[in-house]
Amino acid sequence: MKSNNTSNKSKKATNDKTDIYVLKDQVLVNQIETVKKNLLSLIDKSNTIQIVGDNIKNIDITFIQILLALKKSAKIKNKQINFNLNLSEDIVVLLENNGFIEFNKNLNI
Repeated sequence: MKSNNTSNKSKKATNDKTDIYVLKDQVLVNQIETVKKNLLSLIDKSNTIQIVGDNIKNIDITFIQILLALKKSAKIKNKQINFNLNLSEDIVVLLENNGFIEFNKNLNI
C-alpha cells in the first residue's frame, strides 16, 4: 500500500522537452512498477528527464537498480536521465556499501 506521505509524479517542464519526475519520502519496491511505467513513457516523449527528490527517508536497492536500468535504456535512445536527490547520509552509505558508487557520483547530494 502506498503511504500517504509518498507522492511519485511527473510534472511537465516548460523548456526543451524536459520532464521532471518527483520522488518523495519513501521510494519502495511496491512502487517500482508504477514508476517504471511512468518513466518509460517519459523516455518515449522527452529528450531529458530530471528525477528529483527531497527528503527521501527510505529507498530500496531494487529501486536503485531500476533507476539505473532506465537510465541505460534512455541512453540507448539518445535520451538523458539526470538525478537530483536529497538523500540521508544513511542512504548514501547504503549505496556505497552495495557498489552503487557510479550512481552516487551522478547524484546532487
